[in-house]
Amino acid sequence: MVSSFLILVIYMVRKRCNNIVFVVHLFFS
Repeated sequence: MVSSFLILVIYMVRKRCNNIVFVVHLFFS
């Protein structure tokens, strides 16, 4: 699970455009 979180973080850093919406969607999922 930690690896997935790290991947998400890296992906978020690499794509700080629509990542915010993605993170919000995941948090409110």
